[in-house]
Amino acid sequence: MLYNFKEPEEYEKFINQYTTGAFSTFDMEVLIPEVKKLKPGQTYLEVGVDRGKSLITAFMAARENVNVVGVDIADTGERQEAFRLLGLENYVVFIQGESTRVAKCWGTPINCLFIDADHSYDGCQSDINAWAKFVPKGGVILLHDGDESSPGVVQAIAEFVNTHRKIVKEHIIHKTPEKNTSMVTIRF
Repeated sequence: MLYNFKEPEEYEKFINQYTTGAFSTFDMEVLIPEVKKLKPGQTYLEVGVDRGKSLITAFMAARENVNVVGVDIADTGERQEAFRLLGLENYVVFIQGESTRVAKCWGTPINCLFIDADHSYDGCQSDINAWAKFVPKGGVILLHDGDESSPGVVQAIAEFVNTHRKIVKEHIIHKTPEKNTSMVTIRF
């Protein structure tokens, strides 16, 4: 790990100097331990990068030589500037394109997949279906906003878990008590 922060609050304080976004300390508490489990040569892929806050968090938590990849239909100036200021252009791969089209060209196992893109039912279902096939046994899918604020995400997750019972080892909904926000973990 290039950065050795101990607590999610330390990551957030540092990253907030470079970019903003809806990725909270609570979300980091779920994401960071999963990324820290990745071994050199394994891949973290994020669908829905927006301003880059969660992708930067993943890079900072990852061991050296973990592949960190982001896919988003748009490439925001805020993300570009944050990556430039942090010198991440040569360390984090960013692919601009519609996620399901990018998935058609993908061929590498994804050990940790984070989906936080289109929050509609159709969009989330499409992203899960396009990318989950690359997650091997022992891998994990994390999904943002699997709560009342995004009923389409909740429905897509429930259907995926229900239709993939044979390969889903664990399904956890991490929810904050004070507000409607959650992260969902699906472990294979």
